[in-house]
Amino acid sequence: MPTTKTTAPVKYLTTVRLSKKGRIVLPKKYRTGQKLEAGSPIRLLSIGSGLLLLPKIGKFNRLCEKIENTLKGEKITENQMLATLPDSRRELFEEIYPNISIENETEENQKT
Repeated sequence: MPTTKTTAPVKYLTTVRLSKKGRIVLPKKYRTGQKLEAGSPIRLLSIGSGLLLLPKIGKFNRLCEKIENTLKGEKITENQMLATLPDSRRELFEEIYPNISIENETEENQKT
């Protein structure tokens, strides 16, 4: 498999401080890069003991709705969709981390 340069799925950007009023200021270059303006909705998600901020993007929401409608139209059930996840995760892992994937395959082959 040819190796391609990929970006890490998670990347440290900066540290921000919480004000006494509970406000966080996002640096301008990140607001500009995400096309955020005053009043832009941002979703706050809890992941384990961490927090994740995601801009609410109408285009993404519309895409999710189209996918949902397509699945319903094709009568694909939740269980059928979930059954595809292990293979999809493996393919994505191999694409993002080709060197680790090759190491794991080599280790598995040595065990058998």
